[in-house]
Amino acid sequence: MADAVRISIAEAKGLVSAALRAVGVTEAVAASVARALVSAEAEGQVGHGFSRLGDYVAQVQSGKINAAAEVKVRRRAPAS
Repeated sequence: MADAVRISIAEAKGLVSAALRAVGVTEAVAASVARALVSAEAEGQVGHGFSRLGDYVAQVQSGKINAAAEVKVRRRAPAS
């Protein structure tokens, strides 16, 4: 991979977050998703890393993902 570019974890988080913010995702959610995607990529879980970003952006743009959703727990359970 002679054309590969290395960037820091912080730079990667910033780029992923910026891509999400550009389509209307809130700063807090964009930062959370960026942390998850960059962490997965850095740990070698590429199927759960950067490869997901294009799909997430497309789903926000199509309305499949509500970028303004506010999650509220109505009833606590072991999974929540």
